[in-house]
Amino acid sequence: MRGVASWDDGRVPTELLSPLLLVVGDEELLVSRAVSAVVGAARVADPNVDVRDLDGSEIEPGDLAELLSPSLFAERRVLVIRGAESLSKETAAEVLAYIAAPLDEVTLLVVHAGGAKGKALLGPLQSAADRTVSAARLSKHGERRDFLRAELRADGRIVDEEAVGALLEAVGNDLRGL
Repeated sequence: MRGVASWDDGRVPTELLSPLLLVVGDEELLVSRAVSAVVGAARVADPNVDVRDLDGSEIEPGDLAELLSPSLFAERRVLVIRGAESLSKETAAEVLAYIAAPLDEVTLLVVHAGGAKGKALLGPLQSAADRTVSAARLSKHGERRDFLRAELRADGRIVDEEAVGALLEAVGNDLRGL
C-alpha cells in the first residue's frame, strides 16, 4: 500500500476492505500510508463510513466489544488499532476472539510495531490477516536508496544514481523529507 490511491473509475480494491488487515513495523510514513489507503478505499465504497482510530494503550477491556458489535444498519466501519503491542491481555484476547468470526461490514486494521512486546498477539494476527503490510524502519542506507528510487519512479521521474545519493545526503534519514 503506497498511500491513498485514486480510484477514478469507481472500482474499490476489495483487498483493502477485507475483515482483517495487519501493518507490522514502526516507520510512521509507511504506517500512515497503509492506514490512509484503507480508509480511502472504505470512503470510496461508502462515503459515510464510520472510521475509528484508536491507540492500543488506551483501549479498555469491553471497548472493542462495543465497537465491533454488529450494526443494526449494516453500515461499513473501519477500526484502526495503532500500537497493538500495547493492548492489555484482556483486550488482546477480545481481538483474537473477534478475528475468529469477523463481520463483513467491518475492516479491522491492526498496527503492530513488531518485536518482542505483544508477540503473543502478533503471531495469530499474522496467521489470520487477509493482508499484511511491512512498515519496518528503513535503517540501512541501501534501503533508503531503494525507497527513494521507488518513490521517484512512482512519480514518473527518472533520476540518476548521483542525484539519488545527493538527495539522500542532503535530506538524511527522514522518509517524509525524502
